[in-house]
Amino acid sequence: SSKGKPIRMTNINSRMKTPSSKKSAPPEDEMGALVVIATVPDENLAVKVTAALLQQGLAACVHALPAGKSTYRWQGNVETASEITLLIKTRSAHYAELEAVLTRLHPYDVPEILALTVIAGLPAYLNWIMDETSKN
Repeated sequence: SSKGKPIRMTNINSRMKTPSSKKSAPPEDEMGALVVIATVPDENLAVKVTAALLQQGLAACVHALPAGKSTYRWQGNVETASEITLLIKTRSAHYAELEAVLTRLHPYDVPEILALTVIAGLPAYLNWIMDETSKN
């Protein structure tokens, strides 16, 4: 039993390539998967964004989390808002177009849009993301 014994965690960063000096942006690797995190102010916009991304083949899946409270600094003030977080599964090559759709539909001047590179995952799931976003 490992009860009471510390669990050794592997530092995944020690195995990753050193990032290039290029400006931070999602990789342009056609086969790379991304999870894009975006927040929207209400359910209506969540549905509208989800439909647009799926219809245009820019996302394989959009998972909408229940509304939560965001507290943030904006123009020198602390603000609080109810927001729905979207977890958007896509391929790296679609990031620019996906971002354009989000910013076009979004009412905020500076919407939260963060792209996270997927470094590992169930191969069948990653293949499904690639298949569903191939835009053939």
